[in-house]
This record gives sequence, C-alpha cells and structure tokens, in this order.
Amino acid sequence: MLKRIFSAAFFSVASRFFSTGTNLIIIFFISRFLDADSLGQYGIAFFFFQLFIVTSYFGLEVFLGKEVAHKREKPGSLSELFSETLSAAIYGTIISLFLMLVFVIFYHRMDFTLMVLALAAGILYGLERNLGGFLLGREKVHIDAFYMFLSLLVTVVLILIYRDSLNIPKIFLIRVFSLLIGVTGRVFAIAKDLPFVRLQKKIAHFREIKFFWFFTGFTFLERQADLFVLSLFIDEKILGGYFLSLRIYLTVNLLIEVVAQALTPFISRVFRGKEAVGFRTFFNYLFFTSLLVGIILGAGLFFTRDFIISLFNENLIPDSSSYLVILAFVVPFKVSIYMLGSILSSSRYQKARFYISLFTTLSFVISLIFLVESYSVFGAVYARAGLEVLTFFVSLIFVIRITKGYFYHEGHEEKLSGKIEEHEK
Repeated sequence: MLKRIFSAAFFSVASRFFSTGTNLIIIFFISRFLDADSLGQYGIAFFFFQLFIVTSYFGLEVFLGKEVAHKREKPGSLSELFSETLSAAIYGTIISLFLMLVFVIFYHRMDFTLMVLALAAGILYGLERNLGGFLLGREKVHIDAFYMFLSLLVTVVLILIYRDSLNIPKIFLIRVFSLLIGVTGRVFAIAKDLPFVRLQKKIAHFREIKFFWFFTGFTFLERQADLFVLSLFIDEKILGGYFLSLRIYLTVNLLIEVVAQALTPFISRVFRGKEAVGFRTFFNYLFFTSLLVGIILGAGLFFTRDFIISLFNENLIPDSSSYLVILAFVVPFKVSIYMLGSILSSSRYQKARFYISLFTTLSFVISLIFLVESYSVFGAVYARAGLEVLTFFVSLIFVIRITKGYFYHEGHEEKLSGKIEEHEK
C-alpha cells in the first residue's frame, strides 16, 4: 500500500505542480512583459475563470476519485461513471452560459470577449479536473500528470512566440487551446478501456455529488471572493499587487493540498476497513504531519517573501510583502485544513464538510464586505486570516468526533455498530 500511496502522491503533486506552474508562469509573463494594471485585469478574469470551473464540473473530482477506487474491478460501473462525467460537463456548460450572461449585463469591468474566453477555459479546466479524478481512482495519475505537463509546455511556447503582442485576451485564448489538447488526450486514455460510453439524460449520483458541488462553490468563494469584492472598491493596479500575494500564498500550500487529494482513495478504503492500517492511526499520522509541514512552509514564506515577489516584479514588493507577512502566520492552519477536509470527504462525511464550508465561507464573505470598506486591501487580508483559523478549529472538532467512533481490538481498529455504520448505509 505504501508504494501505491507514494506513486499516487508523486504524480498528483506533479500534476498540480504543472497546473499551478501554468498559472504562475502566466502571472510572471504578465508582470514582466505588461504591467501591474494588466495583472489586476488578469486577476478579475481569473475570478471568472474559476467561477466557470465551479459551475461546469459539479465537483465530481473527489467523488470520482473515491467511487472509481471502490468500483475499479467493475468495467460496467466505470463506464456509467465516465458517461455521467461527460453528461455533467454538458449540463454545467448550460449553467455557465446563463451565469455569464448575467454578469455581462450587470458587471462592466471586463470586456465581453475576455468573459467568453474565461468561460471556455473554465469549462475545459473543469472537465479536465473531473477526468483527473477518474484517473486518480484508477491509480493512473501518471496519465493526468503527462497531459498537464503537455498543456503547460504548449502554453509557455505560445506565450513566448506571441510575447511582443501579448495581452490578456490572447493569454486566455492560448489557455483554451492548451486545455483542449489535455482534455482530448484524457478522454481517449480513459474511454479506450471501457466497454461503452453514452450520454445520460440526468446525473444519476446528483443527490450525493451535490454536496461536493456546493462545497466546491463555497471553496471558490473562500479563495476568490476577495478579488471580486476588491474590484468594486480599488483600481486594477492595487488589485494586481494583492492578486500576486494571494497566488503566492495559495501556491505555498499546494503540496499538502495535492497530497491530501491523492490520499482520497486510500482514506476511503481505510475507512471501509479494506486496508490493514486502522482509521484512527491513519488520521493521527496525517494530521500531525500536515501541521508540522505547515509550520515549516509558513516560516519559509515569511523569510523569503520579498525574494519570491521580486521574481515577478520588484515594484510590487512594498505592497505584496506586507500582505504576505500576515498570511504567512496562517499557513499551518491552511495546510491542516486540506488534510482534515480530505478525511471528511473520503469517509462519507462530505455533507458535514459542506456545512462547515457553508458556515465559514459565509462568515468570510460578510467580514470581507465590512473590513474591505474600512481597511481596503488589508481588510481582505484580515478576513482571510480569520477564515483559516475558524475553518481549522471547526473541522478539527468534527474529525475528532469521527475518530471516537473507532476503538482498538487485538491490534486492529474496528468500527462501532453505531452512528458511523448507519451513516454508511
């Protein structure tokens, strides 16, 4: 099992590294070849890009990771899940189109062409992540990592070719093209091993995945709401400095986020008693390891923040560095949140994770509105720091309650016959 975990974690980290690397490379080129205003414009477009990811992919990535792992020996069931994935993409596209029209009418800070390109990129990226979840469940993450690298390579090459005439719409057009290549490759890699593929009139598992989808929506607000709120109060140049600091902060947490996602099928199997290790023991290892790694990463961010910012644009150091001073102290909380959340999702407590996210994200958005109005950009930083601390403690309390449903018996952990088994049924 250890070898399989290492392999899945390695390629998942590689896959997310290439994905995040694409975003950072784009930000780097914008900072170097364009200016802070363009970086702010990209930040607004990035908000809508992420929004359309959420509305188009139904949060199937985690669901597919655990369900495909559970049913990997049943080709017919895998075909149904893959067909459901493609059908969800179609319904998600319709929802995203409607939402785009609403913003085109009421929000006037972004060009219509750029909005359409953000929509196309969001839909393709959402499908790409769902297909990545399918490959994760089959423990074929190396395929996902390959196509993620290919997309990165295509993006970098095309940006370098067109760097003299580079602008934000052209960057998104390049992104759409590279995503289309990756999605096509994944579809063929998965479909060739399945007995059938057919579109479905409805999403069969919607009752279960709706919590994944809604949770993804709240996760989106948690990560991106401050960009939209700030765009209503400040100009694009100041927004560019905050956007850079936010992307650096989230990237620092990337390792644990990816590892937590890679562990989805293993946590699922441990919870169901299909692996030798006990659930409580597994949780203790995961939690304390993530907390230690978070402390190390937070300290690293604090002492290297100016150097990291200078790699993009030295003129942004005064503002972006002051934001990262505060965010560095909450990195341990953020890192632990990813692991606690993965435990909740993988052990069939996604509904609880959804309610936790609902509570903490609404608290974040409300505090964001009031604090930004009073403290401008620093209001967004304070609101985000409060969000991480609150989410950490609420999630930890709930996961501890889950672990109390297990006990040791002759060197192994067994489930009590109470609430946990009833919940699984």
